[in-house]
Amino acid sequence: MADLLEQSQEWLTTMNRTRRSRQVVYARGAQTKEVPALVGETIFKMDNGYGLFERVEARDYLIEVTDLAEFGEPARGDRVKDVLNGKVELFEVMAPGGEPHLAWPLIQEVVAYVNDLAKKRGVGKRFHVTTNGILLDDAKVRFLDENGFSLIMSLDGPEDLHNRLRPAKDSSVNSQQQDTLAAVRRLKGTNLSRRTTLRSTYTGLGLARRSQDGEGGANLVQRLEFLNALVEEGCASHVSVESCSLNETACLRLPDGHPLSITPARYDALTKEYHAAAEWYVAQVRAGKKPAFHHILMPLQRILYTLHAASECGAGCGYMAVDPSGNLYGYHRESKSLIGHLDTGVDEELRAKWKDNRLYARPDCVACSIKYVCGGGCRLDSLERHDDIHKPDPVGCFFRRRMFEEALWVLCELGPDVMQNIIRNPRENRRPQPGRRFTRPVQGAVRVARA
Repeated sequence: MADLLEQSQEWLTTMNRTRRSRQVVYARGAQTKEVPALVGETIFKMDNGYGLFERVEARDYLIEVTDLAEFGEPARGDRVKDVLNGKVELFEVMAPGGEPHLAWPLIQEVVAYVNDLAKKRGVGKRFHVTTNGILLDDAKVRFLDENGFSLIMSLDGPEDLHNRLRPAKDSSVNSQQQDTLAAVRRLKGTNLSRRTTLRSTYTGLGLARRSQDGEGGANLVQRLEFLNALVEEGCASHVSVESCSLNETACLRLPDGHPLSITPARYDALTKEYHAAAEWYVAQVRAGKKPAFHHILMPLQRILYTLHAASECGAGCGYMAVDPSGNLYGYHRESKSLIGHLDTGVDEELRAKWKDNRLYARPDCVACSIKYVCGGGCRLDSLERHDDIHKPDPVGCFFRRRMFEEALWVLCELGPDVMQNIIRNPRENRRPQPGRRFTRPVQGAVRVARA
């Protein structure tokens, strides 16, 4: 009986290999090999250890171990090149679940290398780290400070808000919020604090309840008050309170109706919260303070100084991201923005869609009334939601409109003179170029009628 089972298994393996498989190219850096693969697709959910379930859609390439002998174990960042419907597609080997730890020795090594390279070439350089801060000690803070790092610290607000969706993975830790808060306070008195943004993210959790009975919600004002208190302590200089990007493939694609999702059903509740945040901002200014809230200050700056923004960022054009395996991405979130590899360089065919990253290439943006100051939203969100970089994400459009409408309301309430004392003109430190004329700040404001 055992012999029969072994023979059947061998027969099935042979049939799969010869009849059902197709040739694909497996690559690691510059090393490539054409191998037969049995291709399928898997959809699964997994607990990421932080109270959320990730829904992962993966294309499976079943390849014989012997065919990959020279590669050893498959590794994240390896690539598979396949032909689908006559079009060459590039897939990345992934390891879903969890986030990478702070690779401190690597950060030190990279900083030393970049400092040396910048000195030899006579160019500038900038460093940045995004972290929850729990692994930062005094020595690491001193290193980041001395090397001119900018920092984003993930801190959602008071303990109950932060720990709700960021529980400590280690059961021996009572409160991750307290560990992060301790790290934030280590920045006090350093130059690093001037380059630090405290970022709070919220989901749709509680918004449905607020829309029904007025309770719950995203707690924007509560988050802003908590983080601004830390700014007043001298622990940081900037604050961002924003929706969590839960549609990215690297994180989680949430269906409509999921308690964490942000969909049109949540818009009314969010509209009320954003206006309450704008009212809070105005009250703070009238109390003699200079409150920090990026999503009010950024649109105010563009409106106040007539700054046009044809694109929101330089993804794929002004910057690239590189992962530990050497893959090059047009966007720091990686995902669908693969554009090459360090060993083979930039693949201009893959990069082409990022090169025309301007509003005039997005028909929905061309028809929008705030197109010249909006920037068009996130291009990777467009790819992940629509698989089309030229089609804006409607949820992103909702948030952009909210930001600019509330910014206009704040400007109407406080007036340009007051806001010019709070928000600097970014052109002031630029040297005028021949033939270029700078536009004067707006001298009046039109009151916005709210629906």
